[in-house]
Amino acid sequence: MKKRLTALFLSLLLTALPVLGCSNSQVNSEDGSNTQENTAQTPSTDGQAEEEPAEPTASALVKERYADTDLGGYVYKVLAIPTDGHFYTQVASGINEVYAEELNGEIINDAIFNRNLAAEDTLNIKIEPVWGSGVDGIRTQIHNEVLAGGTEYDAALNRMDYLGTNMQNGDLLNIKSISTINTDDYWWDRNIVDSFTMFGTKLYWISGDLNIFDDFAAEVIFFNKQLCADNGMDFPYGMVLEGTWTIDRFFEMGPLRGERPREALDVRHG
Repeated sequence: MKKRLTALFLSLLLTALPVLGCSNSQVNSEDGSNTQENTAQTPSTDGQAEEEPAEPTASALVKERYADTDLGGYVYKVLAIPTDGHFYTQVASGINEVYAEELNGEIINDAIFNRNLAAEDTLNIKIEPVWGSGVDGIRTQIHNEVLAGGTEYDAALNRMDYLGTNMQNGDLLNIKSISTINTDDYWWDRNIVDSFTMFGTKLYWISGDLNIFDDFAAEVIFFNKQLCADNGMDFPYGMVLEGTWTIDRFFEMGPLRGERPREALDVRHG
């Protein structure tokens, strides 16, 4: 039977990361780790402020949910892009979002280290990275691993457009079938969950507050106001605000696969 990989970044408990719930103020404990104040001020009847418990943090919710889970020291392996690979090269040099070897005072590095430590302590696991050879290489590695019935990876981090091929090949596990993952939890990206859930029951990748890799690839559309004016076209701003800016409208005004049905928008991806 083929072993399918969960195509999400650390699928079980890495949502216990300390950086979630960032709206709460953070204080440093004596051991140097970050803790979060979890109280709110409300007026009392005598005019004095009283402290009232605020909503529990993501860390607290996850730790409570998995308090009785013990995986017996299981080594949880994640196939991922290495430090300074792909998007990390120019945007976040020196880090990756899977693993940090030690605390070094750098905010992202230390958040990743503390997150992994919290997951390891709560689940009794050991997180171990397996560095892949780029986004295309990871796609191939996932497929070959499944074909061979191997157990080298438990989860994978890769670009969604590359994971689409793995999904079509049947390489990926349906996240909706994993009882320990609730995709309605607020730390998951709602747009990803809603957009890529098929038939209401099938979801093969996910991202959320624990990810930074996805933020490195935001695409931007530029348009040329002069071209719009020369062709008697309205600027897209109004259509966006009115909710009438659609893919069809975009194709009417801009190029489609190299063709320019109307000389209007100078569209580039950045």
